[in-house]
Formats: sequence, structure tokens, C-alpha cells
Amino acid sequence: MGPEGIKRKLTAILSADVAGFSRLMGDDEEATLKALIAARAIMSLEIERWNGRVVSTPGDAVLAEFGSVVDAMHCAGEIQEELWHQNAALPAHRRLEFRIGVHLGDVLVEGDDIYGDGVNVAARLQALADPGGTCISGTVYDSVRHKLDFAYDDLGAQSFKNIAESVRAFKIRSTVPRELGAPPGEVMPSARAFAAGRQDTSRRHQGAGQFPDGAAHLGEERSLTHGEPSIAVLPFDNMSGDPEQEYFADGVTEDLITALSAISGIFVIARNSVFSYKGKAVRARKIGAELGVRYLLEGSVRKAGRRVRITAQLIDVLTEGHLWAEHYDRDLQDIFSLQDEVTGMIVAALEVRLTDSEQLRMARHEPKDMKAYDWMLRGRERFMRFTKESNAEGQRMFQEAIDLDDDYATAHAWMARALASQRYQGWSKNPEGSLKEAYRHAQRAVDLDDTLPFALVTLALILFWKRQYEQAIAAVERAIEFDPNEADAHNVIAAILNSVGRPGEALKSIRKAMSLNPHYPVYYLFTLASSYFGQEDYDRAIDMLERGAIRDETFLPVHVLLAASYAKGNKTRKAAAAWKKCQDLKADMPDDFDWVQEFLLYKNPEDQKRLALGLEAAHKQTLASSG
Repeated sequence: MGPEGIKRKLTAILSADVAGFSRLMGDDEEATLKALIAARAIMSLEIERWNGRVVSTPGDAVLAEFGSVVDAMHCAGEIQEELWHQNAALPAHRRLEFRIGVHLGDVLVEGDDIYGDGVNVAARLQALADPGGTCISGTVYDSVRHKLDFAYDDLGAQSFKNIAESVRAFKIRSTVPRELGAPPGEVMPSARAFAAGRQDTSRRHQGAGQFPDGAAHLGEERSLTHGEPSIAVLPFDNMSGDPEQEYFADGVTEDLITALSAISGIFVIARNSVFSYKGKAVRARKIGAELGVRYLLEGSVRKAGRRVRITAQLIDVLTEGHLWAEHYDRDLQDIFSLQDEVTGMIVAALEVRLTDSEQLRMARHEPKDMKAYDWMLRGRERFMRFTKESNAEGQRMFQEAIDLDDDYATAHAWMARALASQRYQGWSKNPEGSLKEAYRHAQRAVDLDDTLPFALVTLALILFWKRQYEQAIAAVERAIEFDPNEADAHNVIAAILNSVGRPGEALKSIRKAMSLNPHYPVYYLFTLASSYFGQEDYDRAIDMLERGAIRDETFLPVHVLLAASYAKGNKTRKAAAAWKKCQDLKADMPDDFDWVQEFLLYKNPEDQKRLALGLEAAHKQTLASSG
């Protein structure tokens, strides 16, 4: 232990920077910054995926740390492969190529930062790497040479400035597979292929703009160089001086997200992802890189009695400058027109043209009583805590809103979602009764406003659970028509398509959902894995499900499909362990596998049989292991 607040630890350090960055900036500053933001978004996602942490992003550099040197190497390989695909469509003089250095060493830790020779060695190694390549230290080489089947060039002992001892260095050597149409050259190979002990290129990209795991990246759905403006609405600060008013500030944020999402000419990040930044001081450029957006809307809300003050600023993340800033003082009754004004200002600033139908939909259905709106916001905040108790509280508050205004479509839609969630999570004493009530409220919401996307998605979910597949698809397609940025709608239609035997189509929808909601929930991974399982691509399904199991070890659907995927992929020991986990999570697990008919809602008997046979094999292996 060093001075107070400073600790030491052994960690794997990844250091990266752009080769020839000054030249690129000199040639075209704006295009280079756009490309850098896009590249950093890719790198951030891969670092998170391989259990790492971004420490800092000074200038054109990225510094990250990992608890496992193998994970760090996997990540370096995936980053270089992803960036190769992003660069493939660009002329040679415009390509943004990163050099990466990886070292396993001792560092000093102070808060979120790391310092010391370990960090410096990684940076020196990175300087030795070729553009688009990776250089590692001898400590990394000794740790991974028998675990990862890379080809290495031994550079011998290297003397680095301000580093007391010499460091043995190695370059990673491989060639891009010819089926990608690559020119001769050196890039990192697929880390997952090497982890399997072979240079297997069968799972590489089908084209630029897709992650191997199926999640869309900026090159496909949310490229900053795309003509479509992209924006994230950050959680508005509560300036009321009363923590109890937090729900109101959150409600204003969510309403603005909803209003902007309904505009087809703007790419809007989902609520889940933006709320991950709540209460955090993060630079606009970093958020833009992580979410893959060009613009941020931020602001504050002060509510006092019958008055409300809202400030809002639209920020260009490339310059971190304001495009416009405004404040509004209004009567609380005018909150809806105020939100419309802010939306209109954003549309004008981004030079987006509204269609005639979008202009008509800007006029929203407002409750007769502002107290109904207030109860709806309170209920929504409780529901979003996702516990049994908060769900019950949310239902009570939604009912208060409905009692005040039975024609308030939004309140009925949220009541339906809370009841459906209660049934799905196993919190209801009368599951079928909860589903029946959920359907009644969802249908009421749609009858009141058949252009309300949230109501349509909720109705689609309930119809899906009732096995009314075609009606569910029609409802969610209508939701997407009115709100192309509704991430959950794209996930729901993917889940339904998986269940009706159309997993190939489902992949496109779940990729879209992930691009709209970069900090996506675990059930998105389950939907993606279900698509791969439906195509009998068990390796990719396992990859996604293992990530899901790490994120939420209590989410039963992931473990059930993981057990079946392991079994179908002939990974018998892992299948047994996954099935044991299912039994631990579900104490009343039936002896037969008929129950999975209700679990994954397959329409086709052959799909149902494939899953059941996989689970049966996992179950038998569990019995054999325990015997």
C-alpha cells in the first residue's frame, strides 16, 4: 500500500493510438474527428464485451485495463478486425489505423486512474506496432502463447526511455482472409477463432458494418458519417431542490425522447442507454463516441407549485459547442406545448423535414387533468425500478391517473406494461388474471390512440404471449411505423420472428434494437442468441448467452437456452453445469420438457423439439455427472 488513497495492483493494460493522426487532421479535421468518434465507439463496446474498463481517452489515444491478459488479447484482436472492416470502404489516405500495445504489469491506482511503469511500457509497445497491428510484452507472451494460437515475431529486448529495465517485445502477425477480398497486408485475426485453437474464418463478417456477435456498430446502423442526424437526450437535472421531484425531471426527459423518436429523419438513442449517464459528469465527446451520436440534448427542470422552468442546450459533440440554448418559464398546464417547442427547435436546428403525418402526430393526446399526468410520471418512475414492490406501487399510481382520466391512453398503456411484467416476472398470484387485465388495458390504450407506439408494443407483447403471432407482428410493425427509433419494438418483433421460425429476419431487427440502445439489457442478448440457435449456429448462440449470464446470473431464460446450446454444440460438461444452474434458479423444475412450450413460445413443432432435445441431453449429462 502506498500513500493514502493510492494502491498497487497487477493488471493487463491496453494502450492504443492513431497512426499519422496529425496528418489526417491536417487533411480533413472534421472527417477525422467523425472517424475517431466512430472508432472509439467500436473500441468501447469491445472493451466492455471482454470485461475491460476504459481508463481514459486523451487526444487520439485509448487506455484500458483488464483483469485477464487473455481477455485483453481477445479485445485487441476484435478491435483491429472491426476497425479493418470500418476502414475497408475508405481510400487508403483516409483510413484511421490504430496501433495497440498490450502489457501485463504493476500499476498505481488512484481513483479511476492508473499510473506507473506498467502504463508507460504499454504505451512504448504501442509505438512499436505497425498501423492496424498489435505489439505485446514478454510477460503477455508468456501468459498467452500456449492459450492463443497467434503467430508472433520476436523483436528481442527493447530499451525504452525512462524505463529502467529492457522489455522483450513481440509483434502479432497474421493475414486477412482472402474471402473478404482483402489486399495483402497485416491485421489482427479473429480473437475468438484463435481462442478455439484454430484460424477459423467461417464466423467472420458477411459484410462491413456487423460485429461477429451480430450487434450492429456505427458502420451499419448509426454511423456518424451517415446522412441521418443522430441524437441522445441526456437525463435532465432536477433543480427543484426536492429529491421527490426527480420523477418529474425524468418524465420530461422521457417525453422528449418519445417525441423525437417519432421523427423518421432523426436517429434517437433509447432511454435505457441515456439514463446510464444520469448523475455522472462525462464529457460530451466521450458520450457521443460511446453512443455513436453527433448531438446531445441536455438541460434542467425546476418545478415549483404551478410553475415549471426548463432549460435546454443542443450540443455538437465534435466541437462540444452549443448549437442553441434556451430557457422556458411556463405554467405547469403548458408542459406539453413546451415540450413540443423544444422538439421543434431541435428539428429546425438539425434541418430535418417532417412528413405531413409526423406534423399531425406532433399534436399529442393530453390528459384532461394535469394530476393524471403527474400520477402517470410517478408510476412510470416506480415501474422502472423493476422490483416486485415497485411494480405494485406503479400499478397503484397508474390507477390513480386512470381514475382521474379514463381516456388517458398513456396511463392505460403503462398499466398494461406493469401487469404484463408482473405476470412475466412471476410476481403475480394469478398470472392468467394479470395477463387478461394487461390485455384489457393495452387494448383500451390502442382504442384511445392507435398511433401511440408504446401502447402498440405492449399490446404486441401480450398478443405474443397469447400465441396470436400474426396479430402481434401487425401491432409491433405499426408501432415501428409511428416510431422507427423505438428500440424495444425492434427487439419484440425479433423475438416473435424467432418464435415463428424466421430467425434470419429476426437478426436484422435485433441488430437495429442494439444500435438504438447501445447499453442494451440482457434480454436483447437472449433474443440475439435465439436467432443464432434457430439457425443452428450454436457457437454464436453460446457466445451471446455467456455474455448474458455474466451480466445477469439470475435471468433464467439465458441459462435455459445456454444449456440447450451447449448440448447441441457437444459441450457436454458445460451443458450439465448450465442445466444445474437452471435447477438452482427454478426449484420447481418439472421432470419433463413440456414446460418450455410456454417458455419460448415456439410456433413450429420442429423448433420446439430441437430445444427440448437439447435440454434433455443437458439433463441427462447432469444426472451422469452427479452419479
